[in-house]
Amino acid sequence: MTSCTRGAQWQLVLVSLQQMQEQRLVADLINYNAVLCALKDASQWQLSLHMLTEMLKTSVIPDVISYSVAGQHLATEKKARLVCHKSLSVFRTVKTS
Repeated sequence: MTSCTRGAQWQLVLVSLQQMQEQRLVADLINYNAVLCALKDASQWQLSLHMLTEMLKTSVIPDVISYSVAGQHLATEKKARLVCHKSLSVFRTVKTS
């Protein structure tokens, strides 16, 4: 699973996790953290939040790495939205001038 995170193949990581669950294998903290890292690299912040919720539902307690990766991801997403918002403001100002 961790080899998929290095290749930015987040869909494969999610499929691997799903296959584990279908085979009644218990995903552990390492598996979930690998998924979170892959989702962060792919800018899939909504799925990251979903994964944190899934961890708690399956009694896997997120650790510092889990929260750190998800937090970095959300901070990056917030910055991207702020830049986009500022760019639109500048565009509107230029357009009306």
